[in-house]
Amino acid sequence: MEAPASLDDPETSFGHVLELGDRGMGVKLRFNTWVAGGLAAGVAVELMENPNGAKVTWSVRDPNPEGPKLRILVESGTGGLEIRGRINPAGATFVPE
Repeated sequence: MEAPASLDDPETSFGHVLELGDRGMGVKLRFNTWVAGGLAAGVAVELMENPNGAKVTWSVRDPNPEGPKLRILVESGTGGLEIRGRINPAGATFVPE
């Protein structure tokens, strides 16, 4: 990963832009890590290439719906893919926009 991306809330988010080349419009990747007791308890990675750029949503089974989460959403953007992450200590349901 190279230089950090610009994010709205640096206290709870982080990000990087990955120089992965031109993959076309609508490429999306989502990476989820579930955290329990300060350790990663599970990981899920999903990728969809959608050439028409229509909205894409995902559903991932959460092994611990009550515990804290580290959610990372990756979407295509100018110059590469942007990774955004947020820790959700309340364990609320994550709904991508």
